[in-house]
Amino acid sequence: MTYKTLTMIVTISALLGNLSLSAAGDRRTEIGTDEKTIWMLEEAYISNHRDADIEAVIPFWHDSFLGWPDSLSTPADKKAVVEYTKINNKRPGIWTYKIEPKGIRIVGNIAVNHYILSISGTTTRVTHTWIKEGGQWKILGGMSNRQ
Repeated sequence: MTYKTLTMIVTISALLGNLSLSAAGDRRTEIGTDEKTIWMLEEAYISNHRDADIEAVIPFWHDSFLGWPDSLSTPADKKAVVEYTKINNKRPGIWTYKIEPKGIRIVGNIAVNHYILSISGTTTRVTHTWIKEGGQWKILGGMSNRQ
């Protein structure tokens, strides 16, 4: 192999590598933005629950939502969870909360996140599956389990 051919191969490889890194960097930025958005949505979601602002909570759930709160014996669809929430969250709470992010994975328009939710000394593990449609993230599924 000649020096000229070797130089050309190294140059092309370097250019392709830079293009690849640049594309990956752009994707990481998008993922980072989506991650921040989801964690901000989680904060708003829990805050709205605490404040008994049911009309603000309902839009978080996707129309095809299926979740299993730790206080229910079976999973529930959106309609059932809305009714349950209206019955059980009539008054704002005076409790404080803390969300400890434990993990998030985003693949395309689907995100799964896990966190520890501490409410006035009680801790619960929470998993939410989010779906992004029309530029908005909605909770497609979830499960919580008191520790």
